[in-house]
Amino acid sequence: MSFLGIAIAILVLLGAGGMIFKKYKAQAVFLGAGLIMIIAAHLLGITPILSEEKSTGFWLIDAFDVIRSSLSSTASGLGMIIMSVGGYATYMDHIGAGEAMVKICINPLKKLGSPYIVLALAYTVGQILNIFIPSAAGLAILLMATIYPVLVSLGVSPIAAVSVITTTACLDLGPASGASNIASETAGISAMNYFVKYQMMVAIPVIIVITIAHYFIQKYADKKMNFISVEKVMEEKRKEKAPVVYAVLPLIPLLLLLVFNEFVISTISIDVITAMLIGLFVSILFEIAVKRNVREVFKGMQSYFDGMGKQFATVITLIVAAGLFAKGLQSIGLIDAIINHAQNLGFGAAPMTVIMVAIISATAFVTGSGNAAFVSFAALAPVISESFHVDVVVLLMAMQLAAGIARSFSPVASCVIAPSAYADVPALDVARRNLIPMIAGIVVLVIADFVLFL
Repeated sequence: MSFLGIAIAILVLLGAGGMIFKKYKAQAVFLGAGLIMIIAAHLLGITPILSEEKSTGFWLIDAFDVIRSSLSSTASGLGMIIMSVGGYATYMDHIGAGEAMVKICINPLKKLGSPYIVLALAYTVGQILNIFIPSAAGLAILLMATIYPVLVSLGVSPIAAVSVITTTACLDLGPASGASNIASETAGISAMNYFVKYQMMVAIPVIIVITIAHYFIQKYADKKMNFISVEKVMEEKRKEKAPVVYAVLPLIPLLLLLVFNEFVISTISIDVITAMLIGLFVSILFEIAVKRNVREVFKGMQSYFDGMGKQFATVITLIVAAGLFAKGLQSIGLIDAIINHAQNLGFGAAPMTVIMVAIISATAFVTGSGNAAFVSFAALAPVISESFHVDVVVLLMAMQLAAGIARSFSPVASCVIAPSAYADVPALDVARRNLIPMIAGIVVLVIADFVLFL
């Protein structure tokens, strides 16, 4: 362990946090901080920037090649999902489908008496959808295209709607989740058994508490910021009304994903990007049938590609920068130092579980990745469980679910960054809104874990 490396990491972390707090451009801050740490790690002999096989031949160029590699992988993976959903949402707005859906949904939802009841229930619905759509960022941006305009039209603030949507995948539930599969494999049980016998038992009280917490926190925060409903603005925005049947168009990708998966129709698989493209094709057919002007309809398709480009410029670049920042923290040894301290702590089963939850939560918050944090610590679980006489699956579940929850109040998490950028609200402000509901979720998670299994 390099104490100099840890000291540099802490200084860079504090400096970056201060600059973000002062509204410096996040992409520049994270890129600069990440570069400083991976270069420092190399010069101090802690971690090479690239392996010998992947090196360009000069360490300084290697540092920039890391950015190139991250940009390429992000743009072709998660980035393409975010861009395709962002493009689809833009096209829905262009043809008026989003507004048509909002108008149909508003009246029955108003009967619940409070937009904040609907807002809180949106979290519950989203958490259930997460079982079928395991990508936290993918689900969040998908809900931005469907549920977000409804929530805002009901009278909640954009930041309140984004806050709830960014937490819909906080528990990372279900056998389709990568982290869940790692946990079940490490524990030596099937992913479905892990989900039904363990995850669901703990998830139910956690979901209830987070739902209630969102109701009170978002309502209080909106009142504190003197938010005024934008319902009238949205109603008057478009002069040319879209046909009522257009209301179904924003839901097509979501319906496809809910039907074609391993739980419903397992013989056909479909991912988010494919679902978006199918939805776009169907929407174009609707447009041609209604407008009977192919040239004009094809011209309108440009809004889809413009929407994709906007997501790349604002969201993908921020995710890449945040990823480099996280890599810097890992390269310079801060994460390893946390792991080493965790191994050396001498507590009983319950205190050790709390300590591991706290450490993994801190790691997920700093790195913005629940999966990375969990994978870093998962290998420790069998050793810790044997040493402290705690069931390994119980320890793993607490660690895995806590990592997902903590990720949801990290301002550098892609599931927070993407929806925030989409709605043009500061990711840091969204993370602050998420803090109390997510902390409440972690507390209930640990209590439920103890009561049910320890």
